[in-house]
Amino acid sequence: MNMDSYGNILLTIPVVDVLTYFGKRADHRSYMYYSPFRDESSPSMRVTVKPDGTWIWADFGSSPKEGHRVDGGGILDMVKRLSGVHSDKEAWDVLGEIGRTRGIEVIREESRENVRKVKDSGIVVDDVSCDFTRKSLVNYAVNVRRIPQDILSRYCRQVTYHSKSDPSHSYTVIGFPNNAGGFAMRGSTRNRKLNNIWGISTLGPDGVLRKDASAVSPKCATFEGFMDFLSYLSWRGVAEPGMDVCILHSASNAVHAKEFLLSHESVRTFFDNDEAGTKATELVRDWCDEKGLDFKDGRSAYPDYNDINEAWQAVKERRNSKGTDKSHIALEQSNGLKI
Repeated sequence: MNMDSYGNILLTIPVVDVLTYFGKRADHRSYMYYSPFRDESSPSMRVTVKPDGTWIWADFGSSPKEGHRVDGGGILDMVKRLSGVHSDKEAWDVLGEIGRTRGIEVIREESRENVRKVKDSGIVVDDVSCDFTRKSLVNYAVNVRRIPQDILSRYCRQVTYHSKSDPSHSYTVIGFPNNAGGFAMRGSTRNRKLNNIWGISTLGPDGVLRKDASAVSPKCATFEGFMDFLSYLSWRGVAEPGMDVCILHSASNAVHAKEFLLSHESVRTFFDNDEAGTKATELVRDWCDEKGLDFKDGRSAYPDYNDINEAWQAVKERRNSKGTDKSHIALEQSNGLKI
């Protein structure tokens, strides 16, 4: 096969097969793998599988190259590093050998031009406002999510954006600012969680966004999404958290919060009661155990609900009703929210 052909194919070889081929440790915890570039007691390399079956890796335990946020790359980058070859052609030859030993065929996929179009698509923010003029967004936050409007206005922004792939249509959503200068966004009718620029959000005890990733308070509360954080404030009846806060905006982003979380003496997680939330909780728990930090799984406050917002909605409904169902008093008076 000549080099021109390589532009029109993708090799869907699992990361485990690549690691095994080079005699590296292949066991992992969900999406977290042990780095093949050094010996380590806890996995620090995240692998993300893309829809086409290929994958990218990010090694958070190593020093990134100058100008890069983290050390990582695709399958070719890993093969080059592990095999010592320098050119793409040599790396493709090694991949071909790995494929043959594993009985994996080369699969024809999208052309480079189409792949470029996918990578180039994204979100462009057109307007950001402190005032929520869209009644549908306020209704969604207040009447569906049960977030008081003063809490919504204090922490969120009304964001209007369009997609690069479809600039003729714009959308207006609730946006929560992150450390990278972007927004985590939710619409009133669209269930998708969006980010125009990826980044976690770290806040001080006063609820103000801080970007230096250092502890102000000895305690830190960690949430999977910003609606969970707003629900936490609403449930406690406070406008400020009173301790440091970290919002991941996705359970899979827990690894990016490691440095910030471990700068505290005590860490509380309030993740979802699902597989992703459990894995993220266990990951943070392991970090805290290794460093001897106090850790608590805040899901004890809402064991029968998917997330803290769903539990808060139930509490709010009971508070608004004429009577209180005694079977739910334990939830209403739960100590799980205390830090």
